[in-house]
Amino acid sequence: MLAPEGVCDAGFYCTGGAILSNPGADGTPRSYGAECPVGHYCPTRTITATQFPCPPGTINPVTGRQNASSCLPCPPGSYCEDPGQGEPAGPCASGFFCFGGSSQQQPPDGATGGGPCTVGHFCPVNTSSPLECPSSTFMNSTGASVCYPCPEGFFCDGNSPAEPQPCPPGSYCPPSTGTLPPLCPEGTFNELLFLRSAQECQSCTPGRFCGREGLTSSSGSGPCSAGFYCPGAAAD
Repeated sequence: MLAPEGVCDAGFYCTGGAILSNPGADGTPRSYGAECPVGHYCPTRTITATQFPCPPGTINPVTGRQNASSCLPCPPGSYCEDPGQGEPAGPCASGFFCFGGSSQQQPPDGATGGGPCTVGHFCPVNTSSPLECPSSTFMNSTGASVCYPCPEGFFCDGNSPAEPQPCPPGSYCPPSTGTLPPLCPEGTFNELLFLRSAQECQSCTPGRFCGREGLTSSSGSGPCSAGFYCPGAAAD
């Protein structure tokens, strides 16, 4: 009995009865083997197409690969759940992020490859890293796919995306107020927090005038000039 001439080449598999070390390399289908399929790698002596699958969290989109280093981390924003994948299983779920190499669509907190969206951020489907809530919005919990609009009486300037900030004196804050809360108009003032509309700004005190926007005191810009009277809400 003659001994085998050699071993099956790396990048191919030989199931038995092989007469070539690289079955299928010439493009001709062979019954005894073929080029290593996508999602797998085939070192020398590989005997089945699925003997060496790329592990979960990785993919191999190319045929004929020879070793485990050919398995690539799952692309950011995607997950690769099963062994032997040639492409991602799908996008990362909304409310989660997958920064690369993820084997789960909803990675648990602290898991390699991603996790729930963090406070102050939002994660739509296919997110690779948490996105910070923009100005005029906020998010005070984890696992969000969108940010909440800033509530009235508060402003959200993007510097503290986890919590709305109280509307400051001299200003008022309608819903979705962002970086610069609007100022109380001339003829008014506001010394309180949490105002929601210009109608809540107080009229200038009688005998005083309020000649500029955003005043925070009932003393206004100053007393009414001699020879004039200021009945209230005076702007000059």
